Amino acid sequence: MALTPSIAKIIKQRGSQLRGEAKTKLAPLVETMYGFGSGHRRVTIAVNRALAEDLKSQKTYVYKTFVDDICQGIYQHPAIQKGVNKLWFSNTQDEGVAYTDMFNPLPIPAIALILTTVGDNKAIFMSLSLFLLLD
Repeated sequence: MALTPSIAKIIKQRGSQLRGEAKTKLAPLVETMYGFGSGHRRVTIAVNRALAEDLKSQKTYVYKTFVDDICQGIYQHPAIQKGVNKLWFSNTQDEGVAYTDMFNPLPIPAIALILTTVGDNKAIFMSLSLFLLLD
């Protein structure tokens, strides 16, 4: 099947909707899986900011474990699998269940979407923390 302008338009529209859905569904996951605290106390905000900076600067959010500057299990952090499950396998109408052949094996762009969303959510936590610290 050739990529026609109408098919390209559908893909573009669906991509935007998928990115929004990923951000909405994964934000609470990022908070719990990476240990961000909730609340508006300055101490909580400072800890969240430091955690976000550490995760982002060293790219440790993609590893299963990170202890004493030793990273193990690249792309094996439990948040990746939980994100995949939440986005594509939560119910019988989800794409992963309806189109199993398209998700076996899991496409690399799907993993990239999860990691990009996790990174973006960390940026949101950092921005919010900085804003509240300056307030």
